Amino acid sequence: MKARLTLFILFVLIVGSVSAQENCSPYPGDFDGDFDVDFADFIAFARVFGSTYSPPLSDRDRLIALYLATNGDNWRVKANWLTDSDISAWHGIVVSNNRVVTINLQGNNLTGTIPKELGGLDKLQVLYLHKNQLTGPIPPELAKLPDLRVLFLSENQLSGPIPPELSSLSNLNKLWIGTNPLTGSFPIELTNLSRLTHLFVGGSQLEGSVPGEISHLSRLEHLNLQTSPLSGPLPQSMVQLKFLERLIFHESGLCAPADSTFQTWLAEVDFVLGSNCSSIEE
Repeated sequence: MKARLTLFILFVLIVGSVSAQENCSPYPGDFDGDFDVDFADFIAFARVFGSTYSPPLSDRDRLIALYLATNGDNWRVKANWLTDSDISAWHGIVVSNNRVVTINLQGNNLTGTIPKELGGLDKLQVLYLHKNQLTGPIPPELAKLPDLRVLFLSENQLSGPIPPELSSLSNLNKLWIGTNPLTGSFPIELTNLSRLTHLFVGGSQLEGSVPGEISHLSRLEHLNLQTSPLSGPLPQSMVQLKFLERLIFHESGLCAPADSTFQTWLAEVDFVLGSNCSSIEE
């Protein structure tokens, strides 16, 4: 009854409570066509919208969705979760201006799937969920986090392709999604992440080659492609990555071109782990 009253108040606020003039077309809120906006119109309104309308979720609601989707009762540490305490007191949560900006639940025995509700934390900047036992796909809804700067999902059991939607995370600096049985190809869309400095997709089941467009990641400092079915020579365009400090591609089908231009560039990278191509592979 309380919910119905709330919906009726919403109805009045939306369509008003005035009556249409006689001999005129029905008022926009006059759902039953009797030239009057009344409770009968609300019933008609509720039949159409009542089953689909729901109030927006708060940050607290979205954290609760995370807890329930990842078997929070079995977390290693769950201090203050699901209590009346301010969410800033919940383990692993950092709040600024009453909004969640950091979730750090690494190595906390999370199982289950990552809920799509996390995509509604429009102020989230850091998400650490690595070193757990999460399964299922990476939700494309995470692409709705415009302020996200760090996304660590590595060392789980996440499967399926890397969502190309992640390319819309224009502020992302670090993307660690390796050591998961992710499949498909290296998404060329990820090369649009122009602010990216760290990219870890090694330890996955990604296949195919590394796209030449990886050179678009002009700020890249660390690149990990190790232990994966990715294959072929690294793209020649990588010589444009002037800030690269670590390049790891061992135990994969990848190799470094042996030509002098690429090798000169490679010698300037501080740490390299991987093999050169043979003349046949080139």
